[in-house]
Amino acid sequence: MFDKFKQRHLASGNSMSQAMLNQSDSIMNATFDRDPAFKKVLINGEYIDSKYKVHAYTSLSAGNSIDYYLQFRPGVYYDPGTYVDIPNRDGKYERWLIVLQDDLPQFPMHYVLKCDWTLKWVLDGKIYSCLGVHRSQLSYNSGLWTDFNFTTPENQTKIWLPTTQDTKTLNYGQRVLISNNELHPIAWQISKCEDTLPFGVTKITLTQTQFDEHRDNAELMIADYYASNIELEPKVEIPPKPFGDHSRITFNGTQQVLKVNGSYK
Repeated sequence: MFDKFKQRHLASGNSMSQAMLNQSDSIMNATFDRDPAFKKVLINGEYIDSKYKVHAYTSLSAGNSIDYYLQFRPGVYYDPGTYVDIPNRDGKYERWLIVLQDDLPQFPMHYVLKCDWTLKWVLDGKIYSCLGVHRSQLSYNSGLWTDFNFTTPENQTKIWLPTTQDTKTLNYGQRVLISNNELHPIAWQISKCEDTLPFGVTKITLTQTQFDEHRDNAELMIADYYASNIELEPKVEIPPKPFGDHSRITFNGTQQVLKVNGSYK
């Protein structure tokens, strides 16, 4: 009798702490979709239950977009660098990026940032692109540097991208365009790469450089576009179909009729 009683309690956990954790997980699972913060998000094409929570509120003094929390059901985790589509207040799905996962012993949170810029670059004649998060970078200068002979722009910005085989091609000295002005776009040069804080997210620091209309494509927002041997797909011209004075209709069946303007001919 005592052995059965012991087995029943051990099924809830080897200690009181473990039993309480298991009970909390069961309660969380049972009430998960009753929370006002409950949302169905899309990850890798699959709908996942989550809770969308505020981490900080929007402020004009904070130069970056605000990060939010995503909490999944107990035992469900996703690595930093994973895209997640979250519905907004109108039900339209927007793409976000998981940039961090905390180490809470229970109900861990995933920090997410809304993606707002598609970075494009060219390397060895191939165009790459990746959706990421544009972040501001503290810069304690006026934006220009003047010495005895020259004046050059001096500004900094930052962009966070998921670490993929494509983003691994980004390296020091590469130039990109990040601007909302196609008439006078702003060119940048990579001055710093971080891909281990945390693993899964690549953080690129950029220093402003001069835009060159003979090298950079402002319409496509790709730097060094004209200086690279871009492999363009050849245009295939489809010849027009020949039409003769006479046409022949073939059919299967017994009724030799054709519907024209609502009646059969």
